[in-house]
Amino acid sequence: MKPGTSAADRGPAGRRRFGPPWPEEPGRREIVSPGLFDCLRGLVRITAAAAFLGGLWVLAAAGEAGANPAIREARSLRLRKQGARILLALLGVRPVFSGRPHPGPCLVAGNHRSWLDSILVAAATGASYTAYSRDNRVIDSFLSAMGTILLPRGYSASLPGMVAAAAGILRRGTPVGVFPEGTTTFGPACLPFKPAFFQAALDAEAPVQPFALEYRTFRPWPSAPRAVHWVDWTPLPVHVYRVLCLPRIEALLSWLPVVAAREEERGSLAARTEGVVREGLARPAP
Repeated sequence: MKPGTSAADRGPAGRRRFGPPWPEEPGRREIVSPGLFDCLRGLVRITAAAAFLGGLWVLAAAGEAGANPAIREARSLRLRKQGARILLALLGVRPVFSGRPHPGPCLVAGNHRSWLDSILVAAATGASYTAYSRDNRVIDSFLSAMGTILLPRGYSASLPGMVAAAAGILRRGTPVGVFPEGTTTFGPACLPFKPAFFQAALDAEAPVQPFALEYRTFRPWPSAPRAVHWVDWTPLPVHVYRVLCLPRIEALLSWLPVVAAREEERGSLAARTEGVVREGLARPAP
């Protein structure tokens, strides 16, 4: 970094070790340090969420049997949408949606802040997501049952196959969600969008539905970049528990104008979508 360059001039930071490159807001704690009651709240939420996900897995597995592919696809979409809405309530997250998503199959793409992001998008659209394989039979089986496109670790060699799978899901009438930044960030803007999965929209002749997503916490708890955004090296289970200890979280998700997938290269489609998302993030939060 050049001397005299401010944090704002550097743009999005990506993953860091300690926290956002700006001071905490006045009247807020620097870290999540829950008391006994807050710890109990987190424990109750994580227990309820685990029990609910177990039941959801059973329903998803049952829906796979005895139905043609079109019926299975419709059941899976409804299950993702309704399940995500219930899960958000159990986790203490209140979604605040602005606008409406595209009603048909589309590539849903936006900025990436937290592990909560895909749950929010699924609650509104029922989108099927891509994710890294966890190399765990139980977790991978659950993700697959929920329609997740699993990417093997070191997935570059298998990326064309994953893009083809996403295009196939779009052709069957189901939205597909992606985070083109490729990682979570503090913001306030977004990282450049990687173009790979935009090829799926072009191949399936499906539009792109951009979104802008931010979170809000309330004093005296830390601000969302410190409490909700998963951008440091905290292990996921620890971060999940800390988030569930917070009394209340608001998730502000704005649906932005649809970007048509014209006859163009995926790079230009990714750049156009990124521009729409950047404009959405620059607007004041409601």
